[in-house]
Amino acid sequence: MSDFYLTIVDTKKEKTYLVPVDTCFQMTQTIRGFEEKFAQVDKEVKEKLSYFEAKTRLQSELGTIKAQRKLIAMMNNRVEDDV
Repeated sequence: MSDFYLTIVDTKKEKTYLVPVDTCFQMTQTIRGFEEKFAQVDKEVKEKLSYFEAKTRLQSELGTIKAQRKLIAMMNNRVEDDV
């Protein structure tokens, strides 16, 4: 009896088959056009952002509504020095 099984799905017959295999392997999937649409931010661009700018960007994209409100309040209360 094998420790590993490969799952094969036949969508036409709507059946799933388990095939015993000797070793385990890993496959990676890629999505066409993913890099162009969702490219990672380069380290150079990331380093140019200040802490506040990076936090603002992250909260605006991924933050909860409560966190976004807090960020807006913090931006409104921010004092800029013109020294």
